Amino acid sequence: MFEEKISSNNGNERRSNSLPSPPKGLVTDLNTLDILYRMARHANRAYCLSENIIGMDIPGVIAHFHESKRLKEFVAYFGQKRQMTMANWSKRKPSLIPYNSVEGAFVDKKWLDTSTKLASKLQLAVIRFFVDMPGDKLKIYFVGHGIGGAYAILTGLLVSKSFEYYYGYQDEKPNIKWIAVTFGQPRIGNSQFAQHVNKVLETYRVTHKNDHVPHQPKFNPTSHTLMHHELEFWIESCDCQVYACPGFWNDDVFKAGESKVCNGVTDGEGETAHMGPYLETTFRDCTQFSTSLN
Repeated sequence: MFEEKISSNNGNERRSNSLPSPPKGLVTDLNTLDILYRMARHANRAYCLSENIIGMDIPGVIAHFHESKRLKEFVAYFGQKRQMTMANWSKRKPSLIPYNSVEGAFVDKKWLDTSTKLASKLQLAVIRFFVDMPGDKLKIYFVGHGIGGAYAILTGLLVSKSFEYYYGYQDEKPNIKWIAVTFGQPRIGNSQFAQHVNKVLETYRVTHKNDHVPHQPKFNPTSHTLMHHELEFWIESCDCQVYACPGFWNDDVFKAGESKVCNGVTDGEGETAHMGPYLETTFRDCTQFSTSLN
């Protein structure tokens, strides 16, 4: 069943290159839909809460976290105070730098610098949550909308890496699942970076109709073509249907995690589509906002 393939969604399997991109499949798995529904509400909290817990001294960035010991999950969510217009995106020229020690991986320097500051503030809160829940299987989510989605991916990678260092000399690895859920996220780095994301995080990259932001940045500095990671979940026409859209490979070399049959096949001219709705959540709309998410 297609939804069984979605549940692992780490995209490490080799796929045939007989098609430009694998076909999309309707998502019917209730657990997957529940994750997307709940995390969309969490991501919108970044715009609807007045306090700024994590990144209060980082200009333009919104960052919060929410703990649920009942659900055994920790959710960090990120946003950008000012929304970029299509005109702003067309002028933006990213500066790419090597990503840590991952061979061949390059990422947006500005977003990595910001995420490094966020991770340094967030990792202590995650460690405290882990210490308070000894022996439990925990889920640590990093969620965000737009550029907040880029912060979610990068911060998730950095915090999970800090745990690897912290517990590097322990007998057992911490029982943690690292998960990133993003909505209308722009491209962050090249294909080697996209592949690294899928190796470290369980990912849900949600797109809406012909939203223009997932098509950004379009500028390809030097030879480092910017690519998305898997797995894309596309809301094509109505809020009640979500399609899973795998990326594509050839037989030998990782090519891309982004599908060419979902958001990637649209004109990418939808500025209002960037706000949603994503499974009943319209971003930056706080009229139906609730502080209770348990």
